[in-house]
Amino acid sequence: MPEVPPSQTPTNSQLSVNDVDEILNDDSVLEEPKSEQEDLLSPETKEKPVSEGEEIEELEDENEQEKEPELDENELQLATPVPRKAILAKYPNVFKDFPYLDVAYQRDKQYTDVFATPREAKEAAEAIQSYENLQNQVFGGDISEVLRNVKDTDDATFKKIVDNYLPALNKVDPAAYMHIATNFSRMLIGSVMTEGNRRNDDQLKAVAILLQQFVFGDGNMKVPERYFKGQDNGQNELQNERQQFVQERFNSVHDELNSRADNALRSTIDRYIDPKGLMSPYVRNNAVRDALDEVNTILSNDHRFKSLIDNHWRNAFNENFSQRTKEAILSAYKSKARTILKDVILKVRNEALKGSSATRTSERQPKFIPGKTTPSPARSSSQQSFADKVKANPNKRTLDLLNED
Repeated sequence: MPEVPPSQTPTNSQLSVNDVDEILNDDSVLEEPKSEQEDLLSPETKEKPVSEGEEIEELEDENEQEKEPELDENELQLATPVPRKAILAKYPNVFKDFPYLDVAYQRDKQYTDVFATPREAKEAAEAIQSYENLQNQVFGGDISEVLRNVKDTDDATFKKIVDNYLPALNKVDPAAYMHIATNFSRMLIGSVMTEGNRRNDDQLKAVAILLQQFVFGDGNMKVPERYFKGQDNGQNELQNERQQFVQERFNSVHDELNSRADNALRSTIDRYIDPKGLMSPYVRNNAVRDALDEVNTILSNDHRFKSLIDNHWRNAFNENFSQRTKEAILSAYKSKARTILKDVILKVRNEALKGSSATRTSERQPKFIPGKTTPSPARSSSQQSFADKVKANPNKRTLDLLNED
C-alpha cells in the first residue's frame, strides 16, 4: 500500500464538516496506505481548524440527512431513460466531476434490462438465495431439511411427495427403487428374527427364515446396504483433513482482515471524534466504540455490499487466499466505510457532547445533601457584630445582648 505523502497528512486532529465532505469526494484517498493505523479520511490539503465558537447544534444541523423520496413503482416503470448524449450535451463535465454518477447510470441501464422495479430485483435475490440453500442441501446428500420446510409450509404438498416418492424414484432409477425395497425387506426380516430370539419363539424364527427364502431365494440373512458406495475411509479422512485445512486458512485470513479493518476504522474515528478535546477519557472511549459499532451495523445491513464482499470471498477461495484477493476484500470494506464515516462520526460526536454538556450543567447546580441545611447568604455587619458579642460574653443572656443592640 502506498504511503500518504507528507502534504496529505493532517497537521492536527480537528476535522470540519466541509473537510470531510471534500475527502469523501476525493478518489485519491481510496488508495491503500501501508500503515495499519492509516487515516481513512486523510485529506490532500491541511485541515482548517475548527473554531472555538462552534456549537453542538451546528453539528446536528450539518449531520441531518435528506429524506429519500418514496418512489412509486408505476412511475418507475413509465419513466423514460435519458440518453447519455443528452446528459453530456447539457452537463459536459457531470460524469467527470461525479464519477459515481457514470457508474450508477451504466448499472441502472443493465439493471432495467432485467428488472422493471426494485421489488422484482429483491424478490429475485431472495429466490436465488432460497435456491442456493436448497441446492446445497440436496447436493450435500441430505434432504431432511428440504422435506421439513415443505411440510411446515404446505402439509398437503408434503403428503403428495410422500405418495409419489417411490414411484418417481422407480421412473428415474429402477435400481435405486429396488435397493430401497431390498433394504426394507432385510430390515423387516431382521426385526422378526430379533424378536423371535428375544422371546425364544421358534415360530417367529421360522417365519423370518421363510420370508428370507421367499424374498431372496436363500436363507442367508444380510443387513441393509448403502446404495452409495463412495470413497473408502482413508479417502474420506483425507478429504476431511483438506476441508479442515481450508476452514482454518479461512478463519486465519478472516481474523487478519477483520483486525486490519477495525484498526484502520478505530484509528480514524479516534482522530476525529473529539477535535476540541471536550470529552472526558471515558466518554471519548465509549464514543469511539459506539461509532465503530454503528459503522459495522450499517455495513452488515447493506445487502448490496454483503453481496459484493461474498463475491470477493469466493475469488479468495478459488485463488487459495492470495494476497491480491485479500487486499481486494480489505479495499472494498474500507471504501464502503469511507462513504458513511462522516455521518457516523458527527452523529456519535453530537450525542456524546450533548451528554457531556448535560453532565457539566448538573455539576454546576448546588447539591442538596440530606441532613444538612442549605448554605445561608452572607451575614450583614449587624449580624456579624451580634455573633461576636455572643462569643465575647458567653455568660450573658441573649435577651440582654439584643437589648444592648
